Amino acid sequence: MPAGRNDIQGLRALAVLVVVAHHLAGRPAGGFVGVDMFFVVSGFLITGLLLREHERSGTISFRSFYGRRVRRLLPAAVLVLAVTVAATGLVLGAARARDTAVDAAWALVFAGNWHVAAEAVDYFRAEGPVSPLQHFWSLAVEEQFYVVWPALLAVVLGLAARRTSPARARMALGATVAVLAAASLAWALHVTATAPTAAYFSTAARAWELAAGALLAVGAGACCRLPDGLRPLLSWAGLACIVVSVGWVAPTTAFPAPGALLPVLGTLLVLAAGTHADPDHQQRWLWPLTNPVSRCVGDLSYALYLWHLPVIVLGVPLVGDGAGALAGLALLSLVLAAATYHLVEDPLRHARWSRPRPRSRSRSRYGLAGAVTTVLVAATATVVALQPGSSGTTPDAAEVAEIRALTAASYSPAVADLQTAVRVALATDDWPDDLSPGVDEAIAQEDVPEDVDRCGQVEYVDVTGCTWGDEDATRRAVVVGDSISLSYVVTLRDTLPDGWSLTALGAFGCAFTDKVRAHPDADVVAGCEHRKELAADAIRELEPDLLVVANMYVPRPVIGKRVPMTPEEWRTSTETEVAPLRSVVGHLVFLAPPPSDVNIADCWSRVASPADCEGRVTASWEAMSAAEVALAADLDATYVDSRDWFCAEGRCPAFVGTTPVKNDLVHMTQAYQRVIEPAVAERLAELGVYGPSARSGPPTPSRTPPPPPTDRGRAPAASAS
Repeated sequence: MPAGRNDIQGLRALAVLVVVAHHLAGRPAGGFVGVDMFFVVSGFLITGLLLREHERSGTISFRSFYGRRVRRLLPAAVLVLAVTVAATGLVLGAARARDTAVDAAWALVFAGNWHVAAEAVDYFRAEGPVSPLQHFWSLAVEEQFYVVWPALLAVVLGLAARRTSPARARMALGATVAVLAAASLAWALHVTATAPTAAYFSTAARAWELAAGALLAVGAGACCRLPDGLRPLLSWAGLACIVVSVGWVAPTTAFPAPGALLPVLGTLLVLAAGTHADPDHQQRWLWPLTNPVSRCVGDLSYALYLWHLPVIVLGVPLVGDGAGALAGLALLSLVLAAATYHLVEDPLRHARWSRPRPRSRSRSRYGLAGAVTTVLVAATATVVALQPGSSGTTPDAAEVAEIRALTAASYSPAVADLQTAVRVALATDDWPDDLSPGVDEAIAQEDVPEDVDRCGQVEYVDVTGCTWGDEDATRRAVVVGDSISLSYVVTLRDTLPDGWSLTALGAFGCAFTDKVRAHPDADVVAGCEHRKELAADAIRELEPDLLVVANMYVPRPVIGKRVPMTPEEWRTSTETEVAPLRSVVGHLVFLAPPPSDVNIADCWSRVASPADCEGRVTASWEAMSAAEVALAADLDATYVDSRDWFCAEGRCPAFVGTTPVKNDLVHMTQAYQRVIEPAVAERLAELGVYGPSARSGPPTPSRTPPPPPTDRGRAPAASAS
């Protein structure tokens, strides 16, 4: 760090504190802009370091540069990665530990942002559990910058220095950096508008922020000539920009462009104001950044950034999310950061590895091993201490009989049996000893069996290979929609009346609506429109007696937007897709998805109770349900409410009997798909779903199923067997 730049340590402190607060409490709303501040500071410092080396020696030593980077970043990162993977297994179970180990592998090679983008985790609206290592994506962006930047500077400065003076070489470099920054910003504006989730983690869409800091470093000479009277104004203006952006930027803001422009500008102003020809110059007027506390937190900023998210993700299941608990987690993050800085990061950064001194080497080795051992022992002891014992509050026979009498009076027999089991589960304080599959196994399991899974691929439609039921069937049902439709296929095909067949035309991630909704898999987004056309063509050719439409209600934006579809937009979009098919189907049914509130993969831990994973029927789910009820009325269709199969009085248990209900936020486990079969069959029979055809005009005679349509893009013959 340049001598006298206490303001830079203060910027680091402010950046890490707003990020930690945002992750810890969700406030301030724009706390994530701290990452953008880090990018600008990093671009400024690294470029300045390389420029000074080149002007001093006429070259850039890549070995020295990368050696410093490794000593500065890798030991602390390896420590946090190792401890986090081990602690995840202790606290959250084997399934989450496996996922975290994969995240750690990507983080270790500084490609975490590519991994997160490939998984397409929406930083603002993740449906899956948050990885305790998700924050490593920003370190990956910086490291990718470090890989390319020294070589670029060496080439540009080397070529320019042969033909002109060092000052003009610096100008040539500035022009190059400005062009790269402008290109990156233009790309960021484009990709933020078209693929906002991918844009957030994109190296190319973030490079302009690092390049902005680099450009300031190239022009540092001009900053040194700024009048002293102007510097306080620039500093406070920059700090004001940062504060405003922290409070103003929100998850709905287009980010990183143009949303990051304000915090980037603010950081640049502070850095420019503090760039002075006198190395002993101090920014005494900018006390919020230059006071001793800010400088101390700035020293710990890297380690604090590394530790805070693992502590939050692993700590909340242990101690809860009350104000006191969150304050304790913040303090623990700070303690771990201080220990890591003083025992690992600082000693190894200053170690003379080429000629190691015994004392320094011993201290470093002890610090790394001691830190790992201490944290693992503490985590194990905490988990054991907090492991809940059996409270023995499972309802007894008399209470179960009372519950059964209540449900028998309110529901038909099969639904009453399921409602009894649901209510017993809600009154049980302990996980069943014979839970099958176990929660870890359920989380790791695929949503549907393999033969259904292959029918849900977005690349093709395979009518022949995805039809089940009576070989001599005279009536056909078709199920279409996204992954929810596929999760109902097992239930529906196992309960078909005699004389019926069932064909699955749904596709994972491809809701049967006219607008394509955001989805983690780019291939799904790219192929969804054509996949819906294939399904619609197949429906027209099959002319099914029954068409079941089932989509998830989880609010998602359409492609290119951050704001989720409203219920009315959902209704209109579904009607646009379904209404043209109404004349070629008999009975049209909208089948509601399971209520989605709590993600079992997020709430489950070694110390969680069933109450921790109990969900609710949310207002959002009810609004989507009401929209589909209205749509069913408009299209002379039947709406099938699913709540009685999963919840009682708005409460939804994580298990029923000895079966986990869901394996994520919205999808049933394969085992529970079979648990609900009697209740679903009974409800559909009550509603006359398999009754006489609802086609206009006289009933059509019984007929054999029509031959399958010619499937454009269907599965290869080998996979259709």
